[in-house]
Amino acid sequence: MNMSHTYEDQTIDFQVIFKKRKTMGIYVDVYGNIELRVPRETTMEAVTALVEKKWSWIITKHTEMKERTKGFREKEYVEGETFLYLGESFPIRIVEDEAHTKEEVVFRDGELVITVRFMTMKKPKSY
Repeated sequence: MNMSHTYEDQTIDFQVIFKKRKTMGIYVDVYGNIELRVPRETTMEAVTALVEKKWSWIITKHTEMKERTKGFREKEYVEGETFLYLGESFPIRIVEDEAHTKEEVVFRDGELVITVRFMTMKKPKSY
């Protein structure tokens, strides 16, 4: 359930997830999304009380995570883009080869070589 709460002249959006558990937990992911995991029988008043009690911690963590991703640029799978491999950045080279039955990635001559059967413009799945 998506919710929004205003406290001390600030508003935050968060998601409440009712689960089979005994305790309430607050989670802030790397993108600053806030999630409250609470027992199924928890009332909305208890959720609001938790948010207000932990307000300063939530705001601090939310701000930290937003700052971390401020300059983040999503990687593109294009020739010359660099990717981390074993702690170092290496450029990628994309090779189209219709003889290959499946895609593969190999490290060769200081670069990551991605061999694909057909080039598509689909965006790759993020992990």
